[in-house]
Amino acid sequence: SVWPSILYFSILCQAWEVQDIPESVRALKGSCVVIPCTVSYPGSPKPTENLVAIWKKSPEEEIFNTQISNDRMKLVGDIGQNNCSLEIKDVQPKDGGPLHFRIVVHGLDSYSFLNKVVSVKVQGLPDDPDLIVSTDLQAGVAVVALCVVKHTCPTHPPKITWTYNTTKSKVQHLAAKDAEWKLTSSITLIPEARQHGEKLTCKVKYWGGMQVETSVVLQVTCEYCQCLKCTICWNEKEYAFYYYMPYKVHLNRWCTSNTNFENVQQRGSANRIEISLFTLILAQVSVYLCVRPVDKVRKKNSKNSQYMYKKGK
Repeated sequence: SVWPSILYFSILCQAWEVQDIPESVRALKGSCVVIPCTVSYPGSPKPTENLVAIWKKSPEEEIFNTQISNDRMKLVGDIGQNNCSLEIKDVQPKDGGPLHFRIVVHGLDSYSFLNKVVSVKVQGLPDDPDLIVSTDLQAGVAVVALCVVKHTCPTHPPKITWTYNTTKSKVQHLAAKDAEWKLTSSITLIPEARQHGEKLTCKVKYWGGMQVETSVVLQVTCEYCQCLKCTICWNEKEYAFYYYMPYKVHLNRWCTSNTNFENVQQRGSANRIEISLFTLILAQVSVYLCVRPVDKVRKKNSKNSQYMYKKGK
């Protein structure tokens, strides 16, 4: 029959080919890198023991051979399943440079893929992660923060941690391009007004121990916070506010009698005014200390020079 002959001829005509090898790949010194590779060869599939996978720097310089023990390098998959991907641990500058793959098929032939060369670029420091979070935070309103990092070692991906007090983080790990992988960690923030000005930090630890981090300063507004009230010590020309915040955050603000406040209402004598502040950003005020300016209007031995008021309802 002619059909077996055609089938045998088509098998023999299958090409020597490698796929998925990128033109270049970044590798972090002291960490690890995986160079993706898929190989095909003429003839029927062979068992793993009949195949030898080799990675070389040049036709003369061999860096990896499946028949030779290697503490730092190994194939990620099974060459018997056409997977020739190479993992390099504890990457060193000497690992850089152009690499190509060679396969030996016992009982058939061998082939070096000199037309598919990957350039390994060893870098001493990793890139800082990208921290993505809205700059317009409202107290009490949930928002998602993302920490994104790219790497080239999917067998030992980096670990991402947050300074924000939460145990609920979602991690997504996806292949990107040029042997890179994209690792994303997301958390849900419910910011409080007292967190205005605090830092949010995501930290990345790579396999091998190297660490980097990125921080942003939280800008929290309090549009719908509870109205704060205080009876102000009043003088015809000037008075002072002292806002005492949690964690000893101190804001000193001087005003004049011409300052425009919302909903200003006079109560009682002319030297006392009750006001409502609707736009105070740092709204977690535990106590207002209301003081007359010491250097201008405070009288000697005055017993009524300061008043303490708790947060109004």
